[in-house]
Amino acid sequence: MLRVTLVAKSNLTKIAPILLAVAVALLVSSRLAEAATGTVDIRLAKVGAFVGLGRAKGTLHLQGRNYPLNISGITAGTIGLGLTRLRGHAYHLRYAADIVGNYTVASVSMAVVAGIKVARLQNSHSIVYLQLEGPQAGFELSVAAGGISISLR
Repeated sequence: MLRVTLVAKSNLTKIAPILLAVAVALLVSSRLAEAATGTVDIRLAKVGAFVGLGRAKGTLHLQGRNYPLNISGITAGTIGLGLTRLRGHAYHLRYAADIVGNYTVASVSMAVVAGIKVARLQNSHSIVYLQLEGPQAGFELSVAAGGISISLR
């Protein structure tokens, strides 16, 4: 009888890490399943000579409600000035406040009177990210990386 008990304990110690990994995976997947996708509209004015400074106002549309946003930031790799209206999606939001934070930015744009801007913003402390694109007016050449801060108004 003692031998059967020792074999059972030995097998349990072998499968315990697997059971723990499965439990963590289920917990993480249930958190992502609860997350929603919102839409975002941003109006941005930016000026730069290798370093770009921008200030924007926007709106997060999430679960039938609108939340006004303030956005400010700095990028490296921008020349010119431009006005842009970006639209896109905010992913992995559970609440409107989840969008608040600091984001790293990767963007590409070219405008001589008019053009298109594409940007991806990743929240530096969570899984929230924004994928945006839209028309741009002005003169700007940008292959930029930088950071922005988003807050609720």
